[in-house]
Amino acid sequence: GERINNLKKQFNIREGWVMDQDNLPKRIFSEPLSDGENRQSLSESDLGTMIKSYYDAREWTSDGLIPQSKLKSLGIEC
Repeated sequence: GERINNLKKQFNIREGWVMDQDNLPKRIFSEPLSDGENRQSLSESDLGTMIKSYYDAREWTSDGLIPQSKLKSLGIEC
């Protein structure tokens, strides 16, 4: 799964992906995330923190790019 995920990401990068495209629709910031007592919407800051954590977990750069060392470890040649 990790290799496939990185292949898909590398394809998107090659096709012109930029970090700003790792986002959610604007309505996610104004509509509550769940029903119930603690209805809250997601802040843009919270989403930014989640995206950074995701990049860290994937071992990508802070810009969402895949380091050559990561590609090499997965046997992906560019």
